Amino acid sequence: MKIRLLFLLLLSPFFAQAQKSWNRVVPENQSAIKLLATRDGGFIVLGLKGEGNPQMAYISKFTGQGQLLWSRPTQPRAGMVHNSIQALNEMGNGDIWVLGGGYQATQGPNSEGVAFVQRLGIQTGDSIYTEYFLGTLGSNLRYLHGSPEGDRVFGIRPNQEEGAPFLLEEYDERGNFVRENGLEIFTWFPPHLEFVSTAAGDLFLNTGYVKGSSPLEYPIFHKIIDRSGITIQGLKDHALLSAIPNGEILTEGIVDGVGGFYIFADTPDPLAFIPESFFSLASGETRNAPTPQSPKMLFGGDILVSGSYPSGPSTRSLFLLRLDRVGNQVWKHYYPEMEGAQLKAQEVTPDGSVVLLLQRGDEVRLVKTDPQGVILSSTKDSGHASAEASLYPNPSSDGKAVMTFAKAFSGRIQIYDQVGKLCYESSFRNTSEIKIGTLLPLRHGVYLIKVSNTENYLKTYRLLIN
Repeated sequence: MKIRLLFLLLLSPFFAQAQKSWNRVVPENQSAIKLLATRDGGFIVLGLKGEGNPQMAYISKFTGQGQLLWSRPTQPRAGMVHNSIQALNEMGNGDIWVLGGGYQATQGPNSEGVAFVQRLGIQTGDSIYTEYFLGTLGSNLRYLHGSPEGDRVFGIRPNQEEGAPFLLEEYDERGNFVRENGLEIFTWFPPHLEFVSTAAGDLFLNTGYVKGSSPLEYPIFHKIIDRSGITIQGLKDHALLSAIPNGEILTEGIVDGVGGFYIFADTPDPLAFIPESFFSLASGETRNAPTPQSPKMLFGGDILVSGSYPSGPSTRSLFLLRLDRVGNQVWKHYYPEMEGAQLKAQEVTPDGSVVLLLQRGDEVRLVKTDPQGVILSSTKDSGHASAEASLYPNPSSDGKAVMTFAKAFSGRIQIYDQVGKLCYESSFRNTSEIKIGTLLPLRHGVYLIKVSNTENYLKTYRLLIN
C-alpha cells in the first residue's frame, strides 16, 4: 500500500501537467472556422464537414480539461437546409447563439436564401429555438453581445441615399429590430464588422475600412458600448486585435506617425506601446498577419504573437512568442510536431495557457499549452533552444541588461549599434547568462545582439537603452 501511494505521489506532477496541456481531435470536423472561449472555462469549435454544397456546419463543446461534451450540426426545421454560419457567440446565460444562412429544401441551393438565428443549450447542444428570415430580412444581423444585463444583437443597415453612411442597429436575440444606436460608418463598400467584447461588458468593433478624402480607405476601430451606456471612440489606421475583461484592448496601427502594438483603456491615449521594430525574428521566421485572433492580449496585459519558422527544406511549423507589455520576451516556443498545420484560431485562459485550433489536411485539432507555452508531448528543436534567451530589463536605463539563456549556451555573440557598426564580438562556452553592460559601455539607442550557436542557428535580439 505504501509503495502504491508513493508511486501515485511521484506521478502527480505528470497528471497535473497533463491537465494543464492536452491535444484533442475535433470530431466531425474537416475545415476549422472558429474557436470560442466560454465563461465556464470551456471551448466551442465551429467547423464544416463534407465537400461541395452544402457542407454541414458542426459545433463541438469541450471542457477546460479537454473533455468532449457534445458535437452536433446546427438543427434545421423540417424542410430547411443550413449551409453557412456567419456568427457564433455566447449569450449572457452561457447558451450559444448561432447566426447563419440556408434555403428551403424544396427549392434547392440556387433559390433565394434565408437567414436564421438559433439558440443552443450549453449543456447538450440541443436547439432551444430557430428563427428564419426570408428575403433581405435578417441580412443586416452581425453579432450578439452577451452579458448578464441582457443580450444585444448588432447589425448594419445600408442607407438608401447615394454616399450616405451605413448605420449601426440593435436587435433582440431573435432578430427583431430594437433601435439605431447612433454610429454612422462611412465606407465605399459595405463594411466587414469584427467585434471583440470583454467580460466587463465593453464592446469594440473594427469597421473594416473608413472612407478617406480619396478613394483610399483606412482601418478604424470604435468602442461602441460600455456599462454606462453608449460611447463612440476611434483611431484611424488602427486594427483592433483583442481585449481582456478589465476593458483594456490591444491594437496594431499608427499613432503620431509611429507604428506598432498599442494598449488602450477608457480613452484614445495609449497606456503602453511596443514599436514594430522592437522585437526581432530569426532568419526565415514570419509573424502571422494581424487579425482579431492574432496577436492576442493575455490576462495581465502580456501579448501573444504567433508565426511560423522553417522546420525543413520545404516545410514550416508554428512558434509562439510571449511579450510583456513593454516588449520584453517572457518565453518563446517552437513546435516541430505541428509541421504543416495551419493555425486557424487561438484563445488564452486566465492562467496564461494558450488554446490553439489547428488544421492539417482534413484533421482538425484543439491543443492547449500550459502557462509557459509547453505542450506535454512537445519536443522543442534543440538547435533553436540553445540560442533562446531573455533580456532583462529591456528597455534599460543604465545598460545593465542581463541575457539569460534557456539552456547552457556555447557560441558567438555580436553587438551592433543603431547604424549597423559592430561594437563587440566574442565567443562563449557553456554560459547560462551574460551581463551585457559589462561587455562594453552602452549609450542611448537601439542595439542588435546577434547570437549564433554551435549548430549555426542565428537569433537576433533588440536592446533599447533609454
